[in-house]
Amino acid sequence: MEVTHPFHPLRGQQYELVRGRTSCRGESLVVLRCKGRVIKLPLAWTSAHPVDPYVLCAPEQTFFRLPDLLAVAELVRVLTGEEV
Repeated sequence: MEVTHPFHPLRGQQYELVRGRTSCRGESLVVLRCKGRVIKLPLAWTSAHPVDPYVLCAPEQTFFRLPDLLAVAELVRVLTGEEV
């Protein structure tokens, strides 16, 4: 399993998967680092996360996915109390 998040300091490094976890915060993976130490990473930050079909079909067509833009619009609406 590889860390794929573009801004994570461990990006590109390979780790052995210990187990997956699901909690109210979402899915995460527990991976083995060195000397028996483990760390927890969000599933979306790793190569174990399924690739978005839109990204496969239309790479470099857009910078944002529709669900992400809708979530940002909702957050702006809530924070400002206005309709977006």
